[in-house]
Amino acid sequence: MFRKVLAIGTLMICAGAALALAQERADGSTVAPNPPKLGTVTAGISPADAPDTFGVTDYSACVIPPSSFHAYNQALGYLSYTDGYIGPQTGDTFRYFEAPVYLPTGALLNGTHIRYYDNDSTGYVWVQFATFACSNGAACTKSTLVQVSSDSSGTPGYTTLSDTGSNGVTWRNYDQSASTINYAMIRAYFSEYSTALKLGPIMIWYQRQISPAPATATFDDVPVGSFGFQQIEALADSGITAGCDSNNFCPNSPLTRIQMAVYLSKALGLHWADWH
Repeated sequence: MFRKVLAIGTLMICAGAALALAQERADGSTVAPNPPKLGTVTAGISPADAPDTFGVTDYSACVIPPSSFHAYNQALGYLSYTDGYIGPQTGDTFRYFEAPVYLPTGALLNGTHIRYYDNDSTGYVWVQFATFACSNGAACTKSTLVQVSSDSSGTPGYTTLSDTGSNGVTWRNYDQSASTINYAMIRAYFSEYSTALKLGPIMIWYQRQISPAPATATFDDVPVGSFGFQQIEALADSGITAGCDSNNFCPNSPLTRIQMAVYLSKALGLHWADWH
């Protein structure tokens, strides 16, 4: 019924061809998706060119702006500076802030970039990226992916902490088999009140990916290990296609325009207009 894998694969590759993996230029105008080693400080790095949302080759970035943080001491909140960064207020004895992280299910995390300003000779900014798995009837379990801080004795000014602690983690919002809700938080702590200590935006690099292939085949004509098996099984499991009949996928059959229209509309979730 469908010649799906080749058609949609070509479409996705062409859509992202002009957006190959970003590389760091000599002038620092872009940054490679693979961040430097754990805890290193890299000055003058700018965000990479905006990658495509879809496709499994290009990187996307989940950006947590400073304004999304809330203070542990909610009566005080945080100071917002004209440069877009934030910091604790005078009299805040906690100096502790949190912000939620929203990532698409199935995202393959690559690394975290934390922008901050440290021009204080003794103070530092501490940042933690943690996930929480909350099972039905049990307390949430915390897993720390990233935990870094600026140098308490250095004054690098505007810099970036790059950490690969989240590399290789597959994100999922909900685990149906265990009735587990998953969420993530970015936590920031300032060692002291100082206008020379500020937190900027945080980027979490990730890629789209295709779900792992099952142990048994859904279609008789696409056996385990055959070309396109993983992709075809993902399409079938997601409800995008059911094949040409109850037992076969017909991978070599011609694809009509109407079949392609149905296929793409399901894959992209089209179309939901404003409620009326």
